[in-house]
Amino acid sequence: MALFVVGYLLLCPAIALIAFGGMEAALASIRTGKAEAVAGILLSICYLSTTAAAVVLGAGTNSIFSDSSLRRYPISATERFAARHISACLEPLWILAFALYCGLAIGFGLIGNAYLWIAVLASFLLVISNYLFARILITLVDRILAAQIGPFLLVVAAMLFGTLPAFTGSIFSRYVAGSTKDPVLLSFTPPFAGAACVTETVFFPASGWLLCLLAWCTVFATALFQLDRLPMPSRTAAKSQMRWNSLYDRAAACFGAERAPLVGKIMRYYIRSSQVRYSYPIMVLSLLLAVVDGQRCFFMALGLISIVGAMCMGAMIENVFGFDGAGFRRYYLLPIPLAKVFRTTALVSLILGGMAVLFALAIWVAFVFPLIPIGGTMIVMLVSCGFAGLFLFQAFGIWTSLLAPRAIEFKAILGNKLSIWANLLTIVCVLFGYLILPKVLENVGMEPLLEHWWVVPLILFATMIFYIATLFVGAVVFSSRREIILSTIERGC
Repeated sequence: MALFVVGYLLLCPAIALIAFGGMEAALASIRTGKAEAVAGILLSICYLSTTAAAVVLGAGTNSIFSDSSLRRYPISATERFAARHISACLEPLWILAFALYCGLAIGFGLIGNAYLWIAVLASFLLVISNYLFARILITLVDRILAAQIGPFLLVVAAMLFGTLPAFTGSIFSRYVAGSTKDPVLLSFTPPFAGAACVTETVFFPASGWLLCLLAWCTVFATALFQLDRLPMPSRTAAKSQMRWNSLYDRAAACFGAERAPLVGKIMRYYIRSSQVRYSYPIMVLSLLLAVVDGQRCFFMALGLISIVGAMCMGAMIENVFGFDGAGFRRYYLLPIPLAKVFRTTALVSLILGGMAVLFALAIWVAFVFPLIPIGGTMIVMLVSCGFAGLFLFQAFGIWTSLLAPRAIEFKAILGNKLSIWANLLTIVCVLFGYLILPKVLENVGMEPLLEHWWVVPLILFATMIFYIATLFVGAVVFSSRREIILSTIERGC
């Protein structure tokens, strides 16, 4: 997975260069006086992609060139800092990054008659600043992971940071294609400062931007040196007191005294699970992908909201009992029938998924309301489509949990140990929400869709019937297959 991500990120600059027309784009930008902006966009894509790749692979370099291993030698803290990071700059990733920067710099320099030696020196300083910036991020990631809420913050940051290379395309269209001036704030960033060095034909401005790159390297090196001197926070978490009347217990009391303890346990189980904790914000925020121009915004929203309620639960809904481990045997000891245990477990995940649908819809309306008119019919269709997908895909997830369970560690974040049927359901769910349903609705058209809005509530009613039937029929299957499920989950076979 790491190699795939790194390969994708390093291909982004090449894909962007091809998309912008390669050397023809460079020649056209020089003729139109926008060479600096075009070079800045290309160098920014290289900068962000290389930084993301370095963060993915940064753990290995940290363990090899650690400060503790160099303390055995009679050298000072500054010498240890220099030895660690000079050696790390020889990593193949940074050699490849230097080749990318140097190739772009020499190409623009030769075409635009800039100072070639300044372009090469700017490429060297640019890769140094890129390494130092990536190393700062790696150090911050280590410190974030040391906190209890660190993994969650890291996932949110990865979502935002991973979209930066794609957003540079919008910068190109906004500031390069539609404007005659370069953005002032971006001009002082390392990629745009390097672009000024490789496109300026006058010595003084080019040398001045070279000093700007040197200043960035100095700032990054100083910040990294200070971060390395700070002590790493402790990873031990303080034990909290037992609370018997917490928010989980008060919410579980709505299910009655008979099921309240089980509901409280399941709610804690889901909310504390990494599968739900990370998938919940990702799927809720993913509906913002539907914020596009024109009528397709509504089509994409209908497709995405139909899978939010199922996908926000991660692998938990497709493998409901697979994360219990040996605790699955305790269901037999409860003073309620196994059928009620099964239905209660399914209903809790349904409630959490329904909350995700409402949150996602509220966020989408808040972003889209100033852009396009939203009527009551559209809201009814969105709510109906969201809960129809919730009932449908969670019902299918229940069947995969019964017929194809897998034993998975509760704290597992990475890795895919689901059955082939659960993986197939995930693929179908994603394709349905992102591709199939929006394309079908787009072919239908906006006016016929709004005219026949009542079809969506009818689909919701049909999926609700299917879900209720799954609860009752699935309870019988659960009771008959409990030994098979126990053997698979408890023994991991």
